Amino acid sequence: MEKAYTINIAAGKRKDNPYVGFFSEKMVILISAGVRSFPLFLYIKHDMLAGFNIPIMNLNSPLGPILSLFLLCWIGSPFQGVSQGQSNQPPHFEVHIVQPYITFTLDELQGAKTVFELNPHFKPEWLKTLVSAEMLAKVNGRTQKVSMRVNSLSAEAKDLMAKADRDQDIQLTLNYFPQNNLKVNPPKSMECVIRQTPENPARFKGGKEALNAYLKEKVIQPLSQRGFENKNFAAVQFSLNEKGEVVNAFVAWPSDIMDDNPLILQAIMDMPTWIPASYSDGTKVKQDVVFLLGNMESCAMYTFNINREESR
Repeated sequence: MEKAYTINIAAGKRKDNPYVGFFSEKMVILISAGVRSFPLFLYIKHDMLAGFNIPIMNLNSPLGPILSLFLLCWIGSPFQGVSQGQSNQPPHFEVHIVQPYITFTLDELQGAKTVFELNPHFKPEWLKTLVSAEMLAKVNGRTQKVSMRVNSLSAEAKDLMAKADRDQDIQLTLNYFPQNNLKVNPPKSMECVIRQTPENPARFKGGKEALNAYLKEKVIQPLSQRGFENKNFAAVQFSLNEKGEVVNAFVAWPSDIMDDNPLILQAIMDMPTWIPASYSDGTKVKQDVVFLLGNMESCAMYTFNINREESR
């Protein structure tokens, strides 16, 4: 039994690049279901190969899941679809604020009514019985604690969130019996760290145009001269402290061309001071930022918690 899945894995024209012509056509991935002791293989079938199936991996092997992930990343990579015309384009780049795992604005915190609303990764249907909920937060640098026995946020918990130091995390712990059919069903705990979103995100002095001009001069132009193509991908993550200074910069995803990485990292480290992120009360706070370069369809993009609709 076979199931065929047609996938467009690239774009481009054969006349521009003979290799693109082969890989940019539609490929059909055939998954042949194993029968009894026969292994499950993943095949690639291509119209230029006269209908021959090429086995590329055994999905029943211990490396099957790893190889499958590699294939998906390979299909999404730009190797197959970067034509000569595309390679002449300057490297694409973006700069984004890296969002904390759980973050809320002050208004969202004040509008929350249940403990579940403070942890979007916890599903209420997972819970059979709530044993207790504990909230820890700092007020004027001192830790305060509120305990609850019901799902609804108590007045004390809401008051603690309202008074909490805005640049400090709020910790919420849920102790509960999970919803399942197990005979032995011990209680479980789930902790989450909540961070308040600053109303004023960090900004490069002079705005986005000045930031783009700096990056084009220090990164894009030198890399273009070296032949960096949009099929490559690189990322440098860094923090902006309360003074707007670049700190803790590191290569979060290295370029395939290793000599490019020191140049990109140094350009980020040499950035002038930004206007730091701040809350409405004037409190300044550190914020994480990431510089992305090259192929924005790379599977590596999913390793960064960013909102591409809010490019900085």
